[in-house]
Amino acid sequence: MKRIVSLLALLSVLMSTEATTYKVLKLNHPQVFINGKLAKAGDTFDDNAVIRWTKDKQAMQVIDMDSKKRYLMVARPSEKKELTALEILTRTNRLSTHAPGDEVEPFDKLEMSIAQAYDLFDQITIPTDIVVNDTHYFRATYIYGDARITKRLKYENGCIVIDKSLFHVDDKQLEPRDITLSIDYVIRTPANAVFIKDEIQITTIPDHLE
Repeated sequence: MKRIVSLLALLSVLMSTEATTYKVLKLNHPQVFINGKLAKAGDTFDDNAVIRWTKDKQAMQVIDMDSKKRYLMVARPSEKKELTALEILTRTNRLSTHAPGDEVEPFDKLEMSIAQAYDLFDQITIPTDIVVNDTHYFRATYIYGDARITKRLKYENGCIVIDKSLFHVDDKQLEPRDITLSIDYVIRTPANAVFIKDEIQITTIPDHLE
């Protein structure tokens, strides 16, 4: 009996040490609670922490203290307002990943690595091995009201970057909104473009929520 109790105690310790620790980097609204306490930049918590939202589209940017990977946690209208951190971070439609082998063609590999839905808070980065320069680049197209808008996408450190400059068009700043993107790759001229992926849902999260 004592051996069983000891084994259970050891298992409990091992499970607790496997929990990932996160640190809050940024919030867009002050009324977010972690384990019953108001969240603020610098707070730390693990996978089992209970996050309580008070409004839709509240957002909290966090960093995994071990891997240094950043994640965005968002309150959605269709979900409960109280969830564990793990439940939020493992949504299949937001954090789904693909692991194509090396034998996959670059364009197919990129298409598989692009999720079907993203939350846009500060920026979205999508790694790619495809060459980008003055004559070879990625562009996004979306519908805004009655207008069809096409924008060249940023490229930094081997990643396609999608940010809110997407809404800066003809020297005018449009109000960011939820949109559906298609992405293609221009080779020398817009007429020579390779289709990458469409129907990419972008949910725009405000920097500051009233």
